[in-house]
Amino acid sequence: MKTDDPTGAVETPHSFFEGDGSRFRSTERAIGPWDAKTLGGGPLAALVAHEVEQHRGDGDFRLLRLTIDFLRPTPAGSLDVRAELRREGRRVRWVDGVITADGTDCCRASAVFCRASASATTKLPEPTVRSPPSPAELTSLQR
Repeated sequence: MKTDDPTGAVETPHSFFEGDGSRFRSTERAIGPWDAKTLGGGPLAALVAHEVEQHRGDGDFRLLRLTIDFLRPTPAGSLDVRAELRREGRRVRWVDGVITADGTDCCRASAVFCRASASATTKLPEPTVRSPPSPAELTSLQR
């Protein structure tokens, strides 16, 4: 929240959300571009991804896929964020997360984590980097 000090300077919060017991309270940085009363998708995605990440398991599991659904505009204020392990296997885990405002689901996430394999030998190809054309080349293309 904004706080004014005696010198007249205004302090802006450094984070999108602040912990509020078992809940999270949005700061002004989380406000979206469309309405001053609702939160932006980026901060909501970060919040639910953080919660889902807490259920990934030991250090060998890596995030394979994260899907986020925005169900409705999320009002600024206090939010409940939950994640739960849906299915666990030796190599794969499925975790679901949800953000709730005033008892209504606003954002839902689904994550798949995969255990890294010690025997993986697949090497990805190096990307090919192409430089953009120079101004002289662009001029010659226009003629």
